[in-house]
Amino acid sequence: MKSRSVGNSAANPANQVAGVTAGSQSGAATRQKKNRRSSRRKRREQYHRVQLEYCKNRQRCAKTVLNGDWEKERPSLTMRDQVNFWKPLMECASHADSHSPKPLRGQCWSTVRPVTVTEVEKATKGMKDGAPGPDRVDRPMLKGVSGENLATHMNLWLLCECPPQAFREGVTTLVPISSDSKQAGNYRPITVASIIVRLFYRVLALRLEDTIPLSPRQKQKAFRRGDGLCDNVCILRAILRDRTRRRKPVFATFVDVTKAFD
Repeated sequence: MKSRSVGNSAANPANQVAGVTAGSQSGAATRQKKNRRSSRRKRREQYHRVQLEYCKNRQRCAKTVLNGDWEKERPSLTMRDQVNFWKPLMECASHADSHSPKPLRGQCWSTVRPVTVTEVEKATKGMKDGAPGPDRVDRPMLKGVSGENLATHMNLWLLCECPPQAFREGVTTLVPISSDSKQAGNYRPITVASIIVRLFYRVLALRLEDTIPLSPRQKQKAFRRGDGLCDNVCILRAILRDRTRRRKPVFATFVDVTKAFD
């Protein structure tokens, strides 16, 4: 009798519906717990990324938080996709330049004069703590080398007119332009050479700024010492404000070099 009553209760449709309802409720509760765990794990990962970015670069971290990119996962592409896109561009031969520009001034031999210890120390103080190159030499290690030793090597490179082979080696990193970059063309390759190479180039750049200064009419602000873009931004705003007040058309040109590596 007991086994029959059990069989009848199991065969009852009402009991089956109740069992299905209870099973669906338990499954929904399990899914909710998993979603809670995944959301917690996601928030922890986001917080960890923000903390790492804050330790590396506070300005970039603040920009990421303000524009809302901190919530988005960093885009990533497979190595095969990156190699298939960038290898033909990096290994192809450069186009021959047939232009023959007219020289603006005579040869300036003062830019290749012997490097002094003062120039090396001045260039070293202006350098920031950037990423090391292939030799893994960073700025603290560079400070441990005497300025006289560095100046002697730089003078040897200028005298031979041939830099060392290590100057041609670098570490290239593909940095996404935005957090939604899903194609290889939306990545910007940045090559980091040895910090000694960067110091040598900085010495030469400082010489060029002092030897060949720009005229007052030339408003180039990028890659030059000065007060930044304040003057150029004020001029642009004044032009736009004046043309808007006079109700006259204004034309602006934006140059986006998308084929810089072709």
